[in-house]
Amino acid sequence: MNLDWKPGDILPTITKKLTQEKITRYAQVSGDHNPIHTNEKFARHTPFKGTIAHGMLLLAYVSQLLAEAFGASWYSRGKLSLRFKAPAYTNDIITISGQIESVEDDGYNCKLVCLLSCYNQEDKILINGTAEITEPKNG
Repeated sequence: MNLDWKPGDILPTITKKLTQEKITRYAQVSGDHNPIHTNEKFARHTPFKGTIAHGMLLLAYVSQLLAEAFGASWYSRGKLSLRFKAPAYTNDIITISGQIESVEDDGYNCKLVCLLSCYNQEDKILINGTAEITEPKNG
C-alpha cells in the first residue's frame, strides 16, 4: 500500500451502468433470486416501481474501488462502515468515489480513513460511509 496518502487525497473513481443482465447474473451467482431484482412485472407493483440492484452488487463495486486504491492491503486489512440510503435501479449509472479523511501514523502502523459515496446519474446518494485500511509500516 502507498503510505504517502494525505488527508484530502482523492481515490480513483469507478462508474458502472447497471443493466438488467448484470443484476440477473449477480442473482445467479449469489443465489439471491428475489423477484424485486429479476422480475420487472413483479417489481413494477412494489414501492420501488421497478427492478433494483442487489445491495451487495453495489458493495462489490465499492470494494473494487478500494482494491484499485490500496491493493492487497484492502483485502487483508480493510473494513467498511456504510449506510444504504436509496436503491439503485436498472439502467442507473452509478459512480463510486472516495477521499482520504485522515491518516494516523503511530510509528508501527499507518491507518487511513476514507470517506466513500456511491451515487447515481442524478447525484442521488445511494450509499455513503467510511473505509479503514491499516498497514504495518514494516511490511
